[in-house]
Amino acid sequence: MRILHLEDSDNDATLIFEALRHEVPDCQVSRVETRQAFLEALKRIDWDIILADYSLPSFDGISALKLAVELCPDIPFIFVSGCLGEELAVASLKNGATDHILKHRLERLPQAVIRASRESEFARANKEADRRLKASLLDKELLLQEVRRGYSDNLRIIDNLLRTQAELESKAAEIERFTYTMSHDLKGPLTTIKNYISAIDHDLANGTFDSARSDLQRVAKAADRMQVLIEEVLTLLRIGRVENTPETVAFASLVEEALELVAGAIQEKNIHVAVAGDLPSVTVDRSRMVEVLQNLIDNAAKFMGSQAAPAISIGASMGASDDATETCFFVKDNGVGVEARHHARIFGLFDQLNPKTEGSGAGLAIVKRIIELHGGRIWVESPPGGAGSTFWFTLKAPRVKTTQNPAEKM
Repeated sequence: MRILHLEDSDNDATLIFEALRHEVPDCQVSRVETRQAFLEALKRIDWDIILADYSLPSFDGISALKLAVELCPDIPFIFVSGCLGEELAVASLKNGATDHILKHRLERLPQAVIRASRESEFARANKEADRRLKASLLDKELLLQEVRRGYSDNLRIIDNLLRTQAELESKAAEIERFTYTMSHDLKGPLTTIKNYISAIDHDLANGTFDSARSDLQRVAKAADRMQVLIEEVLTLLRIGRVENTPETVAFASLVEEALELVAGAIQEKNIHVAVAGDLPSVTVDRSRMVEVLQNLIDNAAKFMGSQAAPAISIGASMGASDDATETCFFVKDNGVGVEARHHARIFGLFDQLNPKTEGSGAGLAIVKRIIELHGGRIWVESPPGGAGSTFWFTLKAPRVKTTQNPAEKM
């Protein structure tokens, strides 16, 4: 594995190399310290991974990230720094960074590098498969050649995906409960691809090119579905592995951030949102907890139905739990509700009650995983007759108090 390392400290470079060489196969690290050397290295070699310190005397990590995104956007970029705060880390991920590792947590670096390399291989394989499938539709003269060549390529890609799936399952014991469900949903698109490739061979042998084109479109659709499923699995795997330092924040500020992210869906359906004014503070992974609220609010909007006065309320109940160290929070809607027999099923991986609904069905599984990693529980209550749903979840009381509640500024 060829690794480009932007680092000005000899000691840090040595520590990082030592952290990698025992766990990363065939690790070859090339170190640079300046902008010019970094730029020349990007142009000269096709790297597998880029590691970069955030702050250097004559250069900085954000500038290096911009150069890497511009010149080689498919190469994973990981910050390895001792001074990257939470806000800078989030900003770097939004700007294209793959991950960030603190120098005093270098034991996490090998797995971060291996995971980023595998995700990059996934992306390249999917992009290449998509390019081949679409190119085959452009020229009838090349259709026969392209499909036969694509048949071999697709089988190889499928084989790689299945092997990688097995590796991910063995290295992620915490999601072992999802193994059978995940395998079932991934095999659906794979079976579709295999069946239609056989149909394409038959169509081409009989000269029915219109039918072959239609079958290719179905193959492309199945491949797109498989890509969505794989991306959701990778998201689930990252939860608990890409760790952010817990911080004590006002729950109201998390709600405000999540509402901004789903503002389009709220406005489109003219939903009235009520947020309780006495929400406590919590000690959480801020970005993950915003993701929880975003999923629950978006889910409530999605299943609002034809309600004349759609409404969502968000609040907390301090005495709803038997455990005095935790607080119960809720997101309540007056939408279509959930039948009692489906209350447990909706938190399963890729389990959609309505297959026509947008998305892969992994949203609530991800929410459940995040809550459990915070030591909490999540469940749904929905009265008979389609009178809406209330999603409850628990969080432990904060270890320290915040100096100011952002909600108090309003």
